Amino acid sequence: MNKLLILIFTLGSLNMYIAYSQFENRFFIGAGLSSNEIVGNDWGKFPILERDTNKPGIIGGGFTSSNPGFQLLMTFWFDTSGIFRIPLGVEYHYYEGLQRVPYTRHYTYFLKHRLDLWSISLGLDYAFLNLELAQTKIYTGIDFIVNIFTNNLYTANLIHSTDPNISGETLRASKSNAVRFGTGFKLGFEGLIVEPWYINASWSLSLMNLLGKDNSRGELFTPNIDMEGKENNSYNFNFNFLVQYRL
Repeated sequence: MNKLLILIFTLGSLNMYIAYSQFENRFFIGAGLSSNEIVGNDWGKFPILERDTNKPGIIGGGFTSSNPGFQLLMTFWFDTSGIFRIPLGVEYHYYEGLQRVPYTRHYTYFLKHRLDLWSISLGLDYAFLNLELAQTKIYTGIDFIVNIFTNNLYTANLIHSTDPNISGETLRASKSNAVRFGTGFKLGFEGLIVEPWYINASWSLSLMNLLGKDNSRGELFTPNIDMEGKENNSYNFNFNFLVQYRL
């Protein structure tokens, strides 16, 4: 009986070793910086309070520029040359919109809107060009993404120019957390630094709420639902720069 157990254990260990050998050097883990910018005619990129009387008086998100973040990425190559690969990633972006609005001679409103975005992506990449001299692969791909919006908070503080005792918060509003399913297309390159270290840079355009829209909540990136009739499509443009380690 003991000999049989030893034989089973030996065969199992050999099978695991063979399986590992088949996929050795095909896994990459990476981490790095990410930036995210809202694009298109999205209310989230408009000022919180529109002061131009010639424009619609909507309440925007205030996210007028790029929003910082980071990405963790694991990539598996189907073959040793890395033509086809599966990326699995987690991203975080911090959005913050600030606006200063003069009210009277001594009072000024300071408006602040912030939210957190977590994204989980699973995709398929195709390396269509191999630059052997530079040891670089250029690839394109598609991702399927789960976007999680949390901690949406808007505050308005009325500040007196000389007397802080009569300054304070006048408004606090928030929207509920939300989960949306989206997709994105990307173009990037992967280059060898020194084995087993690589760099990976990519640019992507994503539709964030292909599925899961909720018109009762309004736009994704705004602080409240005033004047909002429905949830429109939201697009973003990402840039990621990672350092990868080949396992």
